[in-house]
Amino acid sequence: MIEEATTVGNREWVIELEKQVRSLDNRNRSLWKKQSIYRVPTSVKDLNSKVYEPGLVSLGPYHHGTPKLKAMEEHKYRALHCFLKRRNHPISVYVEALEEIVEDLMGSYDLLEEEWRDTSRFLQLMIVDGCFLLEIILELWFDYDKNDPIFSEQGSLNNKDVMMEDILMIENQVPLIVLTTLAATAWGRTVDEVRLSLKP
Repeated sequence: MIEEATTVGNREWVIELEKQVRSLDNRNRSLWKKQSIYRVPTSVKDLNSKVYEPGLVSLGPYHHGTPKLKAMEEHKYRALHCFLKRRNHPISVYVEALEEIVEDLMGSYDLLEEEWRDTSRFLQLMIVDGCFLLEIILELWFDYDKNDPIFSEQGSLNNKDVMMEDILMIENQVPLIVLTTLAATAWGRTVDEVRLSLKP
């Protein structure tokens, strides 16, 4: 029996299969360490798709470009403008900061589509969506017109509940490191200092 097992173990396809299984296991483990934003399985979504689809704003790559969410894109760019103006840093400073961690950011997403493997396109999305989120979270409404449909006090009252639901959706997120890196760069602090300031 031992001799038979040894003979089987020496077959080329058995050796190749063992290599594949080992490499797949190691690959999956390294991927799973990075991933923090996941796709909801279609079978789960089909039960009630509205629960898993944002109603007002897309964040990150999964729902970007969805027709019903396109109206919010203009507001995101206005938020980016105010964010940049407030700190008076060129956008290149933020791009450089996120470029250093772009592989980790891409690795945060489960099943990232090929179109988002373009580093330039992906970084643009992270900066626009990240700055928009910081503006929402920090509620820096004083930089906006009092009649602004999103960033005024009235705009916040009208949209905040739907926006908060969208922000919490599992497929509709940006990695936390995007926010901490943008904030650290804006305020001249380290990412660790920003993380510590977020702890209760």
